Amino acid sequence: DDSAVYKTAASDDGSPVLWLIGTKSLVMLGYGAEFEGLGGVEKPITQTNMQINVESEWGADAVRPQTVGKEILYAERGATTLRVLFPQQVEGYDSGDMSVYSQHLLAAGIKSISYERKPNSVLWVTMQDGSFAAFTYNREQTMAAWCSDTTDGLVEWVATIPDGAVDVTYAVVLRTIDGGEKRNW
Repeated sequence: DDSAVYKTAASDDGSPVLWLIGTKSLVMLGYGAEFEGLGGVEKPITQTNMQINVESEWGADAVRPQTVGKEILYAERGATTLRVLFPQQVEGYDSGDMSVYSQHLLAAGIKSISYERKPNSVLWVTMQDGSFAAFTYNREQTMAAWCSDTTDGLVEWVATIPDGAVDVTYAVVLRTIDGGEKRNW
């Protein structure tokens, strides 16, 4: 069971897989569809037993997805919509649009996302135009709320790092200082 696995998914979409995410199964996000890969009953995925199921056909973008519990938050193809792929109670996954009421915040196109688990379960989202937004998300508490944020400069990237019992999010910000461009954390 240590050999490589080569499989072709039965789908009308011929695009490659962009992201592999291990949750309760192997989730594959492609440019045209989202797939779930399963092994045999209580067995790992192998060349002979892997089953690939199409879970939705929204498609993912090249923005790195983030897991929140057993759910996967990702930029839909085109990077102007944030979607969640969440496990069903019986089997498989379903997908939902998490930005349906906040499309204007993501109109410039998602550039990066970073998840801050503690203390508030916030997904930080940077846009191609240097703007950014915060998405507070917790399915257990049925909480999903967007807000736009501002800073003096253009936010280029965000990263979240655990620091003891909390997570700390850092941003790379491009600013004009004394007539020159500077990047600050």
